[in-house]
Amino acid sequence: TCALPIYRPLWDAALRSNLDLVLKIQRADGAIPHEVDGKSGRPLSWVGATSGAWVGALAVYSRIDKDKKRARGYLAAAKRAAAYYLKHYIQQERYIGGPYDTNMAPNMEDPYNLLLAYSELFQTTGDKKWLAAAKRIADHLLSWRYLYDVRFPDNTICRKHKVKTYHMSPASVSNKHIQNWDTLADVYLLRLARWLKDPYYAD
Repeated sequence: TCALPIYRPLWDAALRSNLDLVLKIQRADGAIPHEVDGKSGRPLSWVGATSGAWVGALAVYSRIDKDKKRARGYLAAAKRAAAYYLKHYIQQERYIGGPYDTNMAPNMEDPYNLLLAYSELFQTTGDKKWLAAAKRIADHLLSWRYLYDVRFPDNTICRKHKVKTYHMSPASVSNKHIQNWDTLADVYLLRLARWLKDPYYAD
């Protein structure tokens, strides 16, 4: 059996304060700032797909918030943001802005965060438009994964320890280290397989 999660009022207040700021600074077209001033909350930049990850947090809180009016506000903001990032980033395959060490180079961190976000929005609304977006994001995310094992040079740590690259991913086109952060998305790939009745994503 699993222990029930412990409710932490201060954590809840912190999460809400972030979501409420998002609602306050979200543009009418749905965009959410990519960067804000840490003290004032003033938007510094609007360019980047990364802010689309707020869609998931807003969708989840719209499900669990007992204040129905506030929940509707979170969901409306999630849908506006989802429509904006779908049009301006996902449909254009512009996954930029996530890792700060790559500036605006294409990366695989934005896709796995957006997969989580759009999956949560689909789970909340049941709207197939968001499921189609999640599928598109997943297909892009999986294109980053190596389908072979690199042969590392002799006398390197990776060679010595027989590191395998199969199904690992490079972080971005400008920062080519291998990593497996996108395994965070695996539970959502399993959900996608179930929703689409397509075992490819589970495999």
